Amino acid sequence: MLARGRGEKRTPRQRLAREFGATDVVETRGDGGLAAVKELTDGLGACSVIEAVGTSESMRQAIESARPGGHVGFVGVTRGDVPGRPLFWSLAHVFGGPAPVRRFLPQLIDLIWNREIDPGKVFDLTLPLCRRSGGGLPRHGRAPRDQVPAATVTEARRGISTTGLQP
Repeated sequence: MLARGRGEKRTPRQRLAREFGATDVVETRGDGGLAAVKELTDGLGACSVIEAVGTSESMRQAIESARPGGHVGFVGVTRGDVPGRPLFWSLAHVFGGPAPVRRFLPQLIDLIWNREIDPGKVFDLTLPLCRRSGGGLPRHGRAPRDQVPAATVTEARRGISTTGLQP
């Protein structure tokens, strides 16, 4: 399993990727990153790629990292244009759509509350509810690229909600 991420600020994410099974981390972007993926996959490209950043460039990188006939899964809506020509010539199967977080939120909160899962593996910022509105997060309430989503802690139940959702 390969992971993509770069720079010192990415180190916690790289460690987490390795903990979840990544054998290699490609830190280079653009054509250099694509070349590194091809080299690590004997020139073929990855069988399956997950795109969860949401930019035109990250979607292009995902499509071009997949081998012919490979699969690209994406979460959410790509900001900007989806690169049509690379998609057409890649012969990749592309699947994805919205992340229905609200549908699964009650179950996830129960799993966290009962300590059956550890959100600390993914969340690296905890905010009190009084700082949640805006929470100092730029880009329309989204976390900066160097941090993963924020957890909001409420006083009543010490419940947890992800950035962009109300507890």
